[in-house]
Amino acid sequence: MAMTEETAEYINKKNNLYREIVECLKCREDYSMWLVVGAIEISWLYKSKESLHQFVEFDKLLSTLHMCYKKDIGTLLEEVKEVVATDLLDWADCIDRIFKEWEKDKLGCDNPRSGKYFCL
Repeated sequence: MAMTEETAEYINKKNNLYREIVECLKCREDYSMWLVVGAIEISWLYKSKESLHQFVEFDKLLSTLHMCYKKDIGTLLEEVKEVVATDLLDWADCIDRIFKEWEKDKLGCDNPRSGKYFCL
């Protein structure tokens, strides 16, 4: 199936957005806001799964978000209001589930650490 010019432009814009989100997370500029924005983008794209393989920055953004939530969630929860804390926890759980599913899909097996599975 040939990609239309509009589709290619859309994919390029999304990849640029994903790069920008990662850069903002690295410099910690509006950190909690970008964590949520990144999580929304990742969850929407992962759920739609349309042309997912064409979004080359998806994997990098997902990995970055997963690491950020895992590393900083305790500190973030102390710094934000209760309503925002609940949202951050929900998004952290969402990113963790997507990350685990994505890693499993990439490896093509149910339990990559188990000796009974061989991924060729």
